[in-house]
Parts: sequence; C-alpha cells; structure tokens
Amino acid sequence: MKNLLCALSGLAAAAAFAHTPTLDDTTAVVRVVVNSVEHLEQLEALGAEPLACRVGLGEQYFAADTAVAESLAKAGAVIVERDLKSVIDASNEAVRGGGFFDNYQDWDAINDQLDAYALNSRVEIVTIGDTIEGRTVRGIKISGDTPGLRPAVLVNGAQHAREWISPASCMYLAERLVSDYGSDPQITEILDRVDFYIVPVTNADGYAYSFTPGNRLWRKNRRHNGGTSYGVDPNRNWAEGWGLSSGSSGSSGSSTYRGPAPFSEPCTANLRDFIISVPEIRAHVDVHNFAQLVLGAWAYTNTPAPDGNTLLPLGDALSDAIQGVHGTNFDARTGEGGIGFASGAMPDWTFGELGVMAWTFELRDTGQFGFQLPASQLVPAAEECVAGVLRLADQIAHCPNDLNLDGDVDATDLAIFLTRWDNARGLADTDVDGAVGAGDLAGMLAAWGSSCPL
Repeated sequence: MKNLLCALSGLAAAAAFAHTPTLDDTTAVVRVVVNSVEHLEQLEALGAEPLACRVGLGEQYFAADTAVAESLAKAGAVIVERDLKSVIDASNEAVRGGGFFDNYQDWDAINDQLDAYALNSRVEIVTIGDTIEGRTVRGIKISGDTPGLRPAVLVNGAQHAREWISPASCMYLAERLVSDYGSDPQITEILDRVDFYIVPVTNADGYAYSFTPGNRLWRKNRRHNGGTSYGVDPNRNWAEGWGLSSGSSGSSGSSTYRGPAPFSEPCTANLRDFIISVPEIRAHVDVHNFAQLVLGAWAYTNTPAPDGNTLLPLGDALSDAIQGVHGTNFDARTGEGGIGFASGAMPDWTFGELGVMAWTFELRDTGQFGFQLPASQLVPAAEECVAGVLRLADQIAHCPNDLNLDGDVDATDLAIFLTRWDNARGLADTDVDGAVGAGDLAGMLAAWGSSCPL
C-alpha cells in the first residue's frame, strides 16, 4: 500500500494517453522494471502511462486499463491496484472543510486569499496573464517597509495541477511573510532587504480541473490537442532544453507532452514575460512534489552547468534548512538527480536564460502518499518549504555583493555587476537604494575578498 498511493498520483496522466477525461473503475496500476528508454517507449505505446514527474529506469509505476494491465502482468509486471477510482474517491473525502491551511484549497479560494493579503499595504497583486480557458493567473509581491528597490525572490507553484501541496506551500509562505513581519526577527530583516514574488498557481486551468469529479490527478494544462487528447505539460514547455527526448515527449497523449513549440502555452509565455519584466529577481524556486529533493540545473542533462560548483553547495544549505524543521530527509542534487530527466523545465530557463539562481523543490514525500499527501501533512510540508525559501532569501539579504551566491565576493561577482551597470536596478543596485551609482561600486569593492558562509 505504501507505494500504491505514490502510483495513484499519476492517474490523471493516464487519462491523457487513454483519451478519457475521467477516472473509472477499470483503471489499474502496474509495477514494471524499465530496462531502457526503448522499453519505456514500448510501454507507453501499449497504453501504459508512467506515474512520475520525471521517469527514470528501474522500478516504475504505470496506469493502464484492465486489459493492458493483464497483458503486462503476463510479461512479468505486477498489478498493485485494480480499482483506482474507489481508492481516490475515499482519499478525496478527507479533503473537505476546515480552515484555509487545514485543507487543500481550490482556485477560487486561493484567489480570494490573495485579495485578502493585498489589503495589507506591503502587498501588491501582480497579474501574470490569462489562460486558454480565460482564467487570470495572479500572484502577489510582498515587501518590507523600507523604501527603494530590492533584490527579489520568485516562488511559483502548481505547474503540475495534481501537486496540491505546491500552491498550499506557496500560500503558507505568503501567510508567514504577511502576518509575521514586525514580530518575527528573521522575516522582518529579510523583508526589509528582499522582495518576494509569489505565484501560487501557474497552471490555473489544470489546477481547477483537478478539483472536478474524477480528475484529482490531472497533471497538464487543458490545451485541446485535437480529437480526445488534452493537455501540454507546462514544465516541459520552457525553451531551455526544449524538444529533447530526455524527460519530455512529442506525443500529445503523453503526460510529459512538451507542446508544439517552446512557450506555445499562455501559462508559460505569460509567466516568462512577467519574469523578464522584473530584473530584480535574483533567485527562483519552482515548487513541486514528491521526492524530498532540492534540484539545481540542469534537469535535462548531466552535463555540468555553469556555476554548478555554486549551485550544489547552496543547494546543500537549502536542504539542510528544510531538514532542520521536522527532521525530514532532503537531498540536494543537480542533473537528473536520480529521478529522471526533464527537458524544457522552468528553472533551467530562469537559470540558463537569465542567470537567476534557480531550484526545484520536490516536497514530501518519497512515495507513501505521493501527490495525494494527506491534509494533516500540509502545514508541516509547507513549513519545510518556507524554511528553504527563507534560507535562500537570507543569503541574498546578507550578502548583496555575492551576486552568484557562491559564498565569496570575487571577480565573477564583479563581472556580473558590470554587465548590469546600465540596468539602473536589480543586481547592479547592490545597496538597493533604487539607483546604480558610486555607492554600489564602493560597496562591491569594500566587500571584495570577503566570504558569506553557506
């Protein structure tokens, strides 16, 4: 049963390949040992959909109808559940009622809460853009009371619709930043030095769809691909590494369908444009579940990334902060991270295109419940996410001249600084007074050779 619920969480992806929009009691879960990429492709061609965000080799779980499951069982696979619908229906009964953080909230409730936060003078609604189905994706900017432009951290959630703990954790971060400013010394000091942009639901159409009957585990957006096929995976639709077969598919029926072109989807194109419009963004966290990992670039290859020696030590610091909250084990990794590749992923684009220090947080758990993390674990999981984000923001707040976040102020940081000299804000404004001037250069030179321990 432990790994069954992990397997359940990919069922929505199965609906995509089978061209059926809802669950039914003929959907089963099978466990298969995948020997090669060709083997995986053969399984998908048979109608077996992998139940993971990133699919690697070895033991994997797949959703399939009864006939396909029986066929695979004859070839050595193990059927671990024959009636997914009844199990998911029972799980959904627990996700009703309670306060905002006592349970998972739908699209409308999250937007109402964003409006409530915006009643605070330090909070501003930001509009990302409209989706295919006409929903307006929004987020909030949260600042301290000190004037002037500051470096910023971007945190986004729900690229994958079924990962409900992702937007819940983003909202919990917002709650802490809004409510605890002025009373919590760490949050107050950070917010006086760093702004936060939080976009809790980026894949609004898919997320709303996952709350409709029978679709709890839908993954993609709601693009109509023709016929009975729906959905593009937003986190395979970003330009960096797009089109590669490492962790994405060109088949519209696949749960990792990358779309016809990079940024073909409004949910990714609009978010890209928003990020470009905010050059203050220094760091980015894309929140997912499940694996209990902090993942740095690249997601689509094991080739070392530029600044890879920077990413991993800071990733270790972030995972240590997360683990320190409840003792939950988290690891920091780069490349495919032992869980498979993902080409066209958002953090690879923010890192590769814009030079932003970017991570994927894969929150709880490691397979016991998977995407259907019980509501009783919502706050503990969100607290862990918040700890990781605050550790990242703290690094920026206290080491403004360490522009590549590697723990030292050196020639690399000066080179970054000089490229931003005519920007008039963002990374070049190291004293965050709203303008680039002699004070910024003096601060950089004064900090030369200093260390900011990770």
